[in-house]
Amino acid sequence: QRQMCIRDRFIDVTVYPNPVSSKDFLIEFYAHNNSNLTCELYSCDGTFINSIFNNNFSQGEYSLRIETNELSNGLYFLKFNNSERTMIERLVINK
Repeated sequence: QRQMCIRDRFIDVTVYPNPVSSKDFLIEFYAHNNSNLTCELYSCDGTFINSIFNNNFSQGEYSLRIETNELSNGLYFLKFNNSERTMIERLVINK
């Protein structure tokens, strides 16, 4: 299974497994500075599904396990945002 990595000077993000074939996936990230970070999940047509997190994070490493029980198979997008940057990561659910 592949890992999808985004590297940026504000945040490094790894999402795996991707595609997701189990009941959950993991978001691991390293915040390079203290800031408010958000992660939102969108369907392939751009419809907002839910907010995964919206918190102030200190510089450091974080790991979140996200359940996929309520998600159908298909293509999704994870939108990561802080006050200065927005990054989009593709996520495939194939249970």
